[in-house]
Amino acid sequence: MKYTNVLYVLLPLIFASTTVAKDCIQGLNYCGSVLVDVDNAYINQTRQHLYDIRDPNYANISQKLFYCVGETGGIIQFIKDCSASGQTCRNGGSRQSDFCA
Repeated sequence: MKYTNVLYVLLPLIFASTTVAKDCIQGLNYCGSVLVDVDNAYINQTRQHLYDIRDPNYANISQKLFYCVGETGGIIQFIKDCSASGQTCRNGGSRQSDFCA
C-alpha cells in the first residue's frame, strides 16, 4: 500500500518534468522551421505573429525570420519574410543566428 502511495506522488512529477517546453536562446534570430524544431509549442506563437501582420501563409513558415526575446516561455517577435525579397531563411547553426540570404 505504501508503494502505491509513493507512485501516486512521483508519477505526476515525472510526467510534469517531461512536458516543460524548450526555450529559444535570447538574442538569436530563428527561421520559423527551426523554432518548431526547438519545440512544437512555437507553432501557435509563429502563427499568431503571422495573423497579427495579416499574413495567412502559414505553410511558408520556414521562410519567416523571428527574434528570440527570451524570458519564460521563449517569447519571439516577427522580423521579416525572407521570401518577400527573393531570399531564403538559412539556419546559422548551433547557437548562431539564422538569417536571410
